[in-house]
Parts: sequence; structure tokens; C-alpha cells
Amino acid sequence: MEKTHSIIFIGEVIGSHEIRITSKPGIYDIILLTNQSSCASTDMPYQSIPLENQTSISIHLNDISIQLAFHDQSMHIVEASKILTEEEVNSVLSHFMLKEGAWVYLLGQAPYRKSRPRKRKKEGILKEGKELG
Repeated sequence: MEKTHSIIFIGEVIGSHEIRITSKPGIYDIILLTNQSSCASTDMPYQSIPLENQTSISIHLNDISIQLAFHDQSMHIVEASKILTEEEVNSVLSHFMLKEGAWVYLLGQAPYRKSRPRKRKKEGILKEGKELG
């Protein structure tokens, strides 16, 4: 059985090729969407766009326009209105979630986490002493 894929965002569909994003999704949204069978509900602000092989989506957010292509279970940036930095790409993608079968994933980059250095094992040192004399 092949898994169905869809891209989900919080907002509304204005026209056939235009959407309005109202907020960024978070972990609570992922939990809600994982536990429900469909995004289409009147009291939920989620919108879903089904992704089939070789689907392309145009995204317009603030002053950035990006065209994404979905091919062989991966997303590629096909075209952008300007040369984008990594931070700008992550900012745009963080407004979307990807649903694959029953699983929901938040797009974007994980927040920076400070890593702690490993605790070093204390090494035992043998000392031998001789008296001079």
C-alpha cells in the first residue's frame, strides 16, 4: 500500500493558486493532526494540499516566492524570486507540515541546541616514589 502525501498549513485558501498563512505550526498541531484522520474540519484552521508524484506548488510568503516540486518522495526548490539564504528557506518551510500516511512532520530546521561536552572518565594514576639518600 502506497502512502499518501500532503502538505499542510494553517490558514485559508483564497483562490485556486493563492493561500493566506495565518500562523506557524508547532508540536501541538502535529499531535492534533496525527490523532485525527483528516485535516478537513470546519473548526480546524488546517488546509491540506495533496502531493502526488511530480506535483509542483508555488508559495508566496512576504516578499519571497518559491516553487517547490515533489518528485520521488522528496521536495526540491525549482525556482525562487531571488537568491535565498538558508535562513530564508527555513523560515518559509517552517510554515508547513508534511503528512505521510498517518505521520505528520514539521518542515524546517530544528532549533539550535547547546550541546554539553562529554564527561571525561577520571583516569587512575599510579605513582611510585623512591627516597633519595
